[in-house]
Amino acid sequence: MTEDEAKVEWMTQELLRYCGPIFIGASLDSCSRKSLSNGTYALLDTGKKHLLVTCAHVWYNYLRARDKDPNAFLGVFLGNGSRPISFKNPEERMIADDKVLDLVTFEFEPDLVPAPHAKAWFQVSQWPIPVPERGESMVTLGFSGSWRQEVPNGCNFGYHILPLTVSEIGGQEILVLRTEDNAEVLDDMKEDWGGMSGSPAYRIDASGKFHLAGFVKLGPEGTKDGSRDPETAPGSFMAGSVRLTRAECLKPDGSLKPPGS
Repeated sequence: MTEDEAKVEWMTQELLRYCGPIFIGASLDSCSRKSLSNGTYALLDTGKKHLLVTCAHVWYNYLRARDKDPNAFLGVFLGNGSRPISFKNPEERMIADDKVLDLVTFEFEPDLVPAPHAKAWFQVSQWPIPVPERGESMVTLGFSGSWRQEVPNGCNFGYHILPLTVSEIGGQEILVLRTEDNAEVLDDMKEDWGGMSGSPAYRIDASGKFHLAGFVKLGPEGTKDGSRDPETAPGSFMAGSVRLTRAECLKPDGSLKPPGS
């Protein structure tokens, strides 16, 4: 293993501790593609709360699925084999959701997790969370739905660890455009961004320490709920881009605010 490969492996194992797949299903014993869609969650320790954070559109998709089928459930994988756990009573644990920011936060205390697991809560120590600068490097890890595999009594999720370069900071978003720095990653991923929604992205300082920067909300395919976002349509300025919600929107108590407010 080369030095670079060893560094990537270390980053992968470290970041896997702080995130995992969150999914909508009809049965804990079935991971059929027809009955399941997924996003990625992040686990955060704000100093005041232990949080689970993902994209609001993942939550809204669950609510729509439950309206159609009362047996639909929200599940999470916590890194303990291929069997998931059901996220019990998520409405009671929800702190905030925001359609514009496309984030939802839940209280998710370690002592309330009903199963052994290999996860940890990423500690956020600087408030407000700093905004990354244009040209700054980030890394994100998430669970693409295209890498999901059925196994007996459950399913396995594959993951991607991806380097991204900040192209622009616009409104509440971090924009990763299809520039020379990002083209290879965006081309390799192509249609694999489904399931990456909610993936936490981090800056890495000179000492190798991770700093939360944002959450993936929309990939180059430009869809969140089956409808195409015109801003990412072919021929537009944002075509082929990835958009992240700035982590600055998060407050220590788990509530959400517009950037700069």
